[in-house]
Amino acid sequence: MSDGYTPSAGQRSNDDLPAEAVRMLDFARRWAPFGGADAEDIFMGFGISSRRFFLRIQRLITQHPAAVPNPAVRDELAAVCADRLDHPDPTGRPAPQAFVT
Repeated sequence: MSDGYTPSAGQRSNDDLPAEAVRMLDFARRWAPFGGADAEDIFMGFGISSRRFFLRIQRLITQHPAAVPNPAVRDELAAVCADRLDHPDPTGRPAPQAFVT
């Protein structure tokens, strides 16, 4: 399925990203409407803290905008990342010590 977007020189599509980066972006897109996944789901899915996860997503959408070609979705992901980096867990639960980096 194509959305008519063609990456310009220097931009990368999902085909150029490592599988783990694509998996992280897909996960982040699914959870974005809910403010992002909680720390436990992120740790269970990727073995990293939620802070590290949102920093990676932020970097991916900044350095590889073609990986999320829809600007509205990219903006939503950027907003979720910014919010979650300022407010780590929307459930209000403290992250278990193993999740903190």
